[in-house]
Amino acid sequence: MMSIKNIKYLLVMVKTEPLHHIKKLFEFFISFSLSVIKKSEIDYVIAIYTLGKSGSSSLLSTLQRKFSIFNVYQLHFINCDYIRENHSDDFAVRNIDKANNFLRKHSKNNIKYISLVREPVSREISSFYQNRQLYFKDVLPNDFKEINNLIESRGYDLALNWFDYELKKHLNFDVYSQSFDKAKGFSIYKIDSNAELMILRTDCINKFGIVAINKFLNTDIKQMKTANIGNNKSNSLYQKQLKSQFKLSDENLNKIQNSKFMNHFFKSEEIKNLYKN
Repeated sequence: MMSIKNIKYLLVMVKTEPLHHIKKLFEFFISFSLSVIKKSEIDYVIAIYTLGKSGSSSLLSTLQRKFSIFNVYQLHFINCDYIRENHSDDFAVRNIDKANNFLRKHSKNNIKYISLVREPVSREISSFYQNRQLYFKDVLPNDFKEINNLIESRGYDLALNWFDYELKKHLNFDVYSQSFDKAKGFSIYKIDSNAELMILRTDCINKFGIVAINKFLNTDIKQMKTANIGNNKSNSLYQKQLKSQFKLSDENLNKIQNSKFMNHFFKSEEIKNLYKN
């Protein structure tokens, strides 16, 4: 459920991208209203526990409409030490509050975790445009050379190592010690008597995502609701333009291609095709 701090954050963000964030606030109040009048159909909690800009907002919107905002949570970080060391104070406080609130309320509940996997360069481009008005105000959205350099200088460490920083530490579950179905793009794991985990590739959502989610949650969702896609049309166009001309350094290309993240979740041929240019 969205906290007061997160509502305040959205209200601040309305000033930077009015239409997008007004829509998000509207979506929240619709989901809240439906949740108040609708009895929950499930006896477990759903935690979309995943790195941001991986498709989690669309999944959150879909599941909160289907079930209830009181049963469906979105968490990007639970490892508070990592957040404090690597993010701004405001970002850290908001995410630590969300994590502590979730852990306090649901430490004894049955929990179904969903983590999403997205190709690192696309995720970083999407993240840049999502946060440009907060952290990169002076960078024009069509200054592709500058944005390319900024993303390259920041690197891809978080995208490549999130499962170790977060999931492994919080759930004591090493995804890399388990097999992953690369053909279908998702796998389901039993963590312990109270917790299960589904890992789903974002690029496979349209093909197998609904089947995977329905299987995991024993439900009958017909289609995914889109939310937070590129923030707005202009940003979406800028992202497409940047992706078409993005230049990876040899160092970062080798790091990504040889990472355990890419080789665990993607086929060798897929990795070659993703970075062939």
